[in-house]
Amino acid sequence: MIVNLSWAELKNLEQIKKLGLQYIDEGTDYKIWISENGDTYQTFISKTDTPNSDQIDFETNYKSISNSKRKSVSPGFYAEQYKNVSLYERKTNLTNDDFSEIISITPETGKVFYITDILFTATEDGELKTTINGYEVGYAYYGKRQLFKLEKGTPFVLPGGYTLSVSFKPDISGAKATVNFGGYKI
Repeated sequence: MIVNLSWAELKNLEQIKKLGLQYIDEGTDYKIWISENGDTYQTFISKTDTPNSDQIDFETNYKSISNSKRKSVSPGFYAEQYKNVSLYERKTNLTNDDFSEIISITPETGKVFYITDILFTATEDGELKTTINGYEVGYAYYGKRQLFKLEKGTPFVLPGGYTLSVSFKPDISGAKATVNFGGYKI
């Protein structure tokens, strides 16, 4: 579930839950969120030449400590606590010639990555494709500023040695795209 909040509401919720703010600088605004058990609480703060109070508060008090709760546990994987995993990747200046891989995950042999949610955002409309070991398993047309989120009651299981890849082909060159995976590994 995605819940849009004001900046003040998101700060208060983060202080209660202590999940650690995550953010993306999207050029004209900041996308800021926290996630828990498949739920994402988010807000957008506009960036202007004359900063507003939310922008000043975020840049002064929160920006430098956001994204900091993620700690590397192996190449490409980040753990916030115990076996919970969050994986984030952002690509910029994508062309409309062909699909560009945004992120690729391959758990170690003998390990399993349980994917509980996938968040995708992009600055332009385009085509979104998901593959496992090169075989297409998902396709969608994506509208910019739309938040694509895959949520399942039961986690998707990605066994060790298999590669899950998310690619995007924007309608207009110069696009930026972001993918955020959540789940856990054993």
